[in-house]
Amino acid sequence: ATVSRRGMVYMPPEELGWLPYIQTWLAKELREALNVRQTTCDYLLGLFNEHIDDGLRWVRRNGVESVPSVDINLVTSVSFILKALFQEARKVDFKKTDEELHPNLGRLFVFSFIWGIGGNMVVSKWDAFDEWVRERFGSTLCNFPPRGLCFDYYFDQNHPEFQIKPWDESVPKFEYLETKPYFEMLVPTVDTVRYAFLLEILLEVEKSVLLTGETGVGKSVIVVDSLANLAEPKSILPVTIYFSAQTSAIDTQLLIESKLEKKRKTRFGAPYGKKIVVFVDDVNMPARETYGAQPPIELLRQFQDFKGFYDRKKLFWKDIEDMTIVSACAPPGGGRQDLTPRFVRHFNMLCVPPPNDGCTRLILTSLLDGFLGTGFSPDFRQLVRPIVDSSYDVYTRIAQELLPTPAKSHYTFNMRDLSKVMQGILMIKPSSCPTKDVLMRLWVHESCRVFHDRLINDEDKRYFQGMVVELLTKNFDGSYTFDEMFVEREILFGDFMRFGLDRDERKYEEIKSMDAMTTIMDEYLEEYNLSTTNPMTLVFFSDAAKHAARLARILSQPRGNALLVGVGGSGKQSSTRFAASMAQMKCFQIELKRGYNSTDFREDLKSLYKIAGVDGLPVVFLFTDTQIVEESFIEDINNLLNSGEVPGLYPDDEKGRITDDIRGYVQSLGLPETKDVMWRTFINRVRDNLHIVLCMSPVGEAFRARCRQFPSLINCCTIDWYNDWPKEALHSVSTNFLRDIDLGSAQIKSNTAKTCVE
Repeated sequence: ATVSRRGMVYMPPEELGWLPYIQTWLAKELREALNVRQTTCDYLLGLFNEHIDDGLRWVRRNGVESVPSVDINLVTSVSFILKALFQEARKVDFKKTDEELHPNLGRLFVFSFIWGIGGNMVVSKWDAFDEWVRERFGSTLCNFPPRGLCFDYYFDQNHPEFQIKPWDESVPKFEYLETKPYFEMLVPTVDTVRYAFLLEILLEVEKSVLLTGETGVGKSVIVVDSLANLAEPKSILPVTIYFSAQTSAIDTQLLIESKLEKKRKTRFGAPYGKKIVVFVDDVNMPARETYGAQPPIELLRQFQDFKGFYDRKKLFWKDIEDMTIVSACAPPGGGRQDLTPRFVRHFNMLCVPPPNDGCTRLILTSLLDGFLGTGFSPDFRQLVRPIVDSSYDVYTRIAQELLPTPAKSHYTFNMRDLSKVMQGILMIKPSSCPTKDVLMRLWVHESCRVFHDRLINDEDKRYFQGMVVELLTKNFDGSYTFDEMFVEREILFGDFMRFGLDRDERKYEEIKSMDAMTTIMDEYLEEYNLSTTNPMTLVFFSDAAKHAARLARILSQPRGNALLVGVGGSGKQSSTRFAASMAQMKCFQIELKRGYNSTDFREDLKSLYKIAGVDGLPVVFLFTDTQIVEESFIEDINNLLNSGEVPGLYPDDEKGRITDDIRGYVQSLGLPETKDVMWRTFINRVRDNLHIVLCMSPVGEAFRARCRQFPSLINCCTIDWYNDWPKEALHSVSTNFLRDIDLGSAQIKSNTAKTCVE
């Protein structure tokens, strides 16, 4: 009754179809906005009528989508890509005659059709779709070259006839810069180029984009790098939000609102002359509430539907202009939820394929070859291929053969792990790597630190070590045995073997003797105990020394974070304090008291931010699972690991004080003293100086649940698994504690030490 009084008539989508939308789009977006002739609109309408239904039918029968779509979503995607390609900057001259213009528009329609209809399909269906597209359009609109797939080509709009060209011709050459931080390096590939292009043209017409694909394929890297490159030429202000299972709608809204400027009483938007692009990573992570909704996603959907949301305090409506949302997510499962079609229908969805063998090897080869060209002997480059091939084989085999189970929930390997291996190799200096054998052992060491150290039992560790020996014999010159690599010696590298040097003077080098390492660690411990009111009594038996060396390696890396997993009492916190002392860093830890809650935790985080961001001092944040009073603590840690920024941490007045405090540092860098630049510089300085070390117990369900709900605990940390101490370790500890006690004879002392172990 209400509907009839309002004069509304609702049509079900399957009855309405997509044709009315396209007719309206042609009339308004082309005929009126771009002054396109009616004959050209009729030609485009004919293309839609001829091909869209068959394309939708093929996708529904034969395709598999990473995130399910609805038909109208795919049709609107085609129309928005076409609209973007029709913009004046893309050099489409609608004043040409129909005979000259229509063949070019037909080519652009094919490009839009491929990415609008087929862009959301998983890569395993690309071959079949390519075959269908070639058969469909080959004799009429576009004849693709036989090499590769239709996804591998684009149409050069600078050419008078919109010539077809392969994407790989547009990939710029990678230049290795020694001064550039590792996490800012991006090796261009076909995928980064084509998805960056699609993202750019869709943002020009303010169309939201959702990148889907498996974890670790580079979705976030593509978006973040593209937005950084577009910031100046397109006047874009990027804002990044990382979702997790505990993300709340209010935190999401506060973070977005903190980037907006008030235009009028109820109208907000980007700063003058700018456009805000909000990048929401892991958008399908928020947990469902009682009634099945995901509040942060419903907030974003409200913005997509109505271009605004309500003020949480005064309850008035806020209109938001000049803001576009870009999202990324992995397929549902493992803590990730299904996204409602009412939300994803607003996005142009693109599925990013995993890098193929050739692409992955190109990335690793470009990094390593560029690095070995910075002062190393030319013959070192002979090891580029063996190291790249071995690294890729280790990753693919361990990802396929060591699968996650309830007891091994952290056995989730992705391309980030390969990147960490390469990052470790790039820490060495030519003076510390005199021979190719040292570089070979460095590769073994870095592979062990990334893959071996997270393995939970001797069986898995022996499997990994055997695989490394097999690959050394296969890919490197020479013959290597298991005993030679893992029994007769310990392959270790570190930057702490020269006592007394400042952090800036240290060199990452091979540690040739365990005895020398434990001796130098005793000196560091003595220095630590002289400078603290809480001295530690540590015994550096083999396992303890190796755990400390692993942690020192992580803390020496830019933005290095660690996840230490072991039962209580295994030495995780002691190792962290000691490693922080060796690295000349302050160790920060919260102090729990009665009534400690999220407000107190955020005040402690502010103190941490001041040390790292304002004072510019390196600091280690030691956080244990026994300190998790509320799950929101882990949500804040998740944001810290991902972006360095905790939503809603600072109100506007405190932000103003921080930007004043950081102004001198910004001036020293020669950066413009705008509010946005100073805040971004502050957050980057926090990320550079802050190292997070999480200590967790694998006992019970909590660790497995947190690994599933907060992906950054695995993705942004290097994992070190603490096993039970062997008897030799316990004996060395008991012997050390009894050393200064007179028990009558050495025999009694020895027997007492053995009794302590038993």
